[in-house]
Amino acid sequence: MVDVVTGYLDDALSCIDQEEMECDEYECPDEYECPEHEFYNFQKNKSIKLGQIWALYSDMDTFPKYYAQLKRINLKEQIVYIQWLEPIGKGAVGEDKRWFDSMLPSGCGTFVVTGEKNSYDKYAFSHKVTARQLTGKKNAFEIIPVVTEIWAVYRNWTLILSGDDIDENCQYDLVWVSELTHTGIKVLLLAKVAGHRTVFRLDSERKSVEIPRGEFTRFSHRIPQHRLIHEAGGNLCGCWELDPAALPESFIY
Repeated sequence: MVDVVTGYLDDALSCIDQEEMECDEYECPDEYECPEHEFYNFQKNKSIKLGQIWALYSDMDTFPKYYAQLKRINLKEQIVYIQWLEPIGKGAVGEDKRWFDSMLPSGCGTFVVTGEKNSYDKYAFSHKVTARQLTGKKNAFEIIPVVTEIWAVYRNWTLILSGDDIDENCQYDLVWVSELTHTGIKVLLLAKVAGHRTVFRLDSERKSVEIPRGEFTRFSHRIPQHRLIHEAGGNLCGCWELDPAALPESFIY
């Protein structure tokens, strides 16, 4: 077992403005354990640039469910200064609207950069987020699953009524995003590879599923992935190793 805080964001550019932003400091919820990676070290070679949007580990269930834009970096102290992104629920319907009205964490949708500023230890960052800046809106972004990404989706999302319902008892499916359509997002479900804790493959026994617009709140969080090719003598070619720091425990043990 290793602590998540052993990771690195070690390639920050030397030209980054090191002036510290005046803001409240925040102690990140990083004191939890996860299994060792089997083949790929997800904490290696992460590089950051100002203006990027990253996912941070949440204090709700330790998964990377919070989004923030990088504003300044103090290289000497290894501290990153950020501004949070918050969902605005624009155009939300159905379960998505209920989710937003209940102020539950949103994995995808429309977000705006808030004025709230915090400083974070570098180890609180999971992965860079693909975010589309909205036309004419400097601080507004759309974040939705991208084709080929792997996400955890809530299996029982309609039963989640408050933040207290989002904990280690939540049930998830793991999916690979195969197609974006006008009506929703098509996904293929994953199955765990026998004999491994963090290696998964497409589940050939289960058909493609389309998650319709209005139910995008089913997407909990993205899970960083690494495609395997030559590992294990090539026997795992085409499978993925998933970042254990973002995997629900029910899939690991």
